[in-house]
Amino acid sequence: MKKIIPIALLFVAVLFLYTCSDDENESVKLGPTQTDFGVDTVYRALTDGFLVLRTNSNILGTVVGRVYCDFEPEPVTFLGSLYSNENVTYPIMEGSYWKVTKVHFDDPNISVRIIISWTPLE
Repeated sequence: MKKIIPIALLFVAVLFLYTCSDDENESVKLGPTQTDFGVDTVYRALTDGFLVLRTNSNILGTVVGRVYCDFEPEPVTFLGSLYSNENVTYPIMEGSYWKVTKVHFDDPNISVRIIISWTPLE
């Protein structure tokens, strides 16, 4: 099941790019990728774009984070879980709010890093 989700998200991302064009002759361009985002913080998408997440952890096969997104200032709609050592991309609509949360473990030997990037559409 885990392999189906990235393929489905890729399909949604391609469909998203296709439908974002205002004109049949106009191509959609990706803006500069931004990387100065933190976990447990709410952000608002000023344009349509892609939320790109990469996780690094010394534990395998474990949920290390969660992604939420909706049109409320405190997003509660669950988009998906982040597993250790995984790369995931979510299409995000203009005007929506998104947040990435990190699972906190009691074991001090567990290391989790979530790298958050945003690539806007222009």
